[in-house]
Amino acid sequence: MLRLAGNLGHFWYMCGRFSEAMLWSETALREVAPDVAVSARIKALYIVALIASHLGQSDLLFLRAGECLRLARQNRDSRGFVIASWPLVHHLLASGDMIGAHAQAEETLTFVRAHAPAEDSWTLACALNAFGSVVLSQGDHTQAQQLYEHAIALFKEAGDLWLYGELHLFLANVYWAQGNETKAQTFLKEGLAVHDQVGNAWWVTGWFVSLFGEIALRQGDIPRALFLLEAGLKRHQQLGDQQGQALIYALLAQAAASGHDYTLTRNLAAQSLEIARTIHDTGSLILCLEELADVAARQGEPTWAARLWGAAEHYREASNAPLPLVERLGRARHVERAQRLLGEQIFAQRWAEGRNMTAEQAIAAYPAHDRISKSQRPAQGRPGQPSVAQALLNPLSERELEVLTLLAGGASNQEIATALVVTPGTVKLHVSHILSKLGVNSRTRAIIRARDLGLLT
Repeated sequence: MLRLAGNLGHFWYMCGRFSEAMLWSETALREVAPDVAVSARIKALYIVALIASHLGQSDLLFLRAGECLRLARQNRDSRGFVIASWPLVHHLLASGDMIGAHAQAEETLTFVRAHAPAEDSWTLACALNAFGSVVLSQGDHTQAQQLYEHAIALFKEAGDLWLYGELHLFLANVYWAQGNETKAQTFLKEGLAVHDQVGNAWWVTGWFVSLFGEIALRQGDIPRALFLLEAGLKRHQQLGDQQGQALIYALLAQAAASGHDYTLTRNLAAQSLEIARTIHDTGSLILCLEELADVAARQGEPTWAARLWGAAEHYREASNAPLPLVERLGRARHVERAQRLLGEQIFAQRWAEGRNMTAEQAIAAYPAHDRISKSQRPAQGRPGQPSVAQALLNPLSERELEVLTLLAGGASNQEIATALVVTPGTVKLHVSHILSKLGVNSRTRAIIRARDLGLLT
């Protein structure tokens, strides 16, 4: 049953029919004992992990990818290991966890070089591809280009024209990051032409380009994000992929909000909501509200953020869709920031107002007269202490702040790893970076320093 589920799951996945692929694979995984047909189980696990990454089901992604990596490691299955690692690396990049993504990609490349047969150029190309995405996100454009060029040659050698075309899209991303728009457009067009020629899994093309755009958006590179998101939107429109269009309009709304163009933000978000309602996609509707609220909080718009979160909470409860565990800590920090700006009582009132709004009403509820100017915003840190921006030349990342919060609560490395669904080794790297950035040499001093700076309440 597992072998049949893996093969059918792969077929349905390549056709973009996620529900069929998920049904077959998850049913087989539940009904067949874990020690039966291990190689088939590995395939079913990575199919589910890939689908979960496309659907934004982060808890399921981490669960199935983690199980797949453990089995693949035990059985020295380099191909299963690299495929399960791919969605995990890119999810970590999209969520801003650079250290976790780097650790996962590096471990994968090391594992593949140690266990993949010398003639298996395809598996090595996949590992180089993932590592290239990490170093690109870290700003090393030259190494990213070298890794992608090596991977593209290996995919061509392996005869995989689809992934050969995909790497053109990756290189387009590199060239745009380097400021070479002409070459980026050329590689983008070439990659799309190869995919059209192959004629399989057309939907994935738009998804990949959109993913690169989302990563660029999270890194604050708005021009590159717009280039990629607009290319992805065009592809989704050509194929009639409404779910993809809903996602990209939501991301474009976040980009507009980052640039303080709130009229455009509302228009783009409204388009996302309209499509999501048309296809009865409550998940996309919720993500549109929540992620826009996160951006609003970062931009100093706590009233709007609170109403958006309140509305999203109402939809989550109505559809019985709790916030994924791996997203809770990051969301909690945005909420705390908005609470500090508004005060807990007013914040709670605005949140309650949002719960009684439709998604469209919450999007349109930006109160320009309530906007808090930079001069009105409370300084970060204790009275008499320098602000965080002044004190830290290299601020803590989103994930480092999550680790710091758990440290302050007395959690061990293993407990933090469990809470954040990462390895203890990754936690150690995060702690090392936290100590370095705070200029201290112990966890106790890090907590004291963080409280002085107002990083911990």
